[in-house]
Amino acid sequence: MQKTGKSTLNVSLPKKWANSNGISNGSLIFITQNQNGDLLLSADRSERNLLIKIDIESKSGDPLFRDIIACYLAGYRTMEIYSHNLTAIQKRDIHYIVNKLIGPEILEETVNKVVIRDLLSSEELKLDHALKRIKNMTRSMIYDAISSLVNRDKELAIDVIQRDNDVDRLNLLVSKRFSEILNSRSIEQEINPVIAFNYMQAATNLERIADHASRIAEIASEIENELLSMAK
Repeated sequence: MQKTGKSTLNVSLPKKWANSNGISNGSLIFITQNQNGDLLLSADRSERNLLIKIDIESKSGDPLFRDIIACYLAGYRTMEIYSHNLTAIQKRDIHYIVNKLIGPEILEETVNKVVIRDLLSSEELKLDHALKRIKNMTRSMIYDAISSLVNRDKELAIDVIQRDNDVDRLNLLVSKRFSEILNSRSIEQEINPVIAFNYMQAATNLERIADHASRIAEIASEIENELLSMAK
């Protein structure tokens, strides 16, 4: 560390690092400060490749679902899904999967290709807000699921089951945001990665509780007799 003038401090870059990154006189360097005060030095502020092309071949159902979800959680903004013979069943499954996610929309659909684009900016999602929403939705699902079971309210039970989809979508969105925080090196982090991991874990646990509430509601929707009479 060297001081020039009255207040400016200079630090030298390692020559090996500068050469390997093409740094020379006049090059542009980006410096980002994290929440803990660490400085992150980068020679390239461009985003990593956020486009992925997936040849699904004959995949459909759960295998196709897992492939698309994996790309979504990895942070890819555009997914080009194609096959030599893209069937109507595969297209139906793709539409179903997209409807289970927050952000992605189908922008293009041809005979052998479907293009999915994530239209939700990462900055629009605050992890604490998302977690609070998941918590409130899960809590109301538990109360309503038990109420539907005790009171034999099938309409309320169906409503609980439908709300489980919203919890699933939010949980996936939180997991995706966590991955983006881990992969991001060029922007200032809004939250510490360790805290982000705790948010993700909490969201996953709440989502499992919501699944149990949904299962209770499913049982309630199938019961024909009153609960008390069944107990006798």
